[in-house]
Amino acid sequence: MRRLVAAGPLGEPLSPACPTLGAEIVYAMREEAAVTLADAILRRTEAGVTGHPGRPALERAAAIMAFELGWPPDHIDAEVAACERVYDVP
Repeated sequence: MRRLVAAGPLGEPLSPACPTLGAEIVYAMREEAAVTLADAILRRTEAGVTGHPGRPALERAAAIMAFELGWPPDHIDAEVAACERVYDVP
């Protein structure tokens, strides 16, 4: 994790409202086998445990995962939408 943080932008929070680092998302994928945005946000990091982390945080986390996993743009949009649906309470 220290190497990822030292690598630059991954050492920054996902957004001003979400202190989870980009490096934590990468760690969740590489070391904890997270393959969906919801898994990384809700189960593998603390980004979403206290509520919706905010759209900017979801979009940044999805972009990091997309780079690592080779997601096309439409898959990124679907991952963000699926994660946001978790927070929609009927």
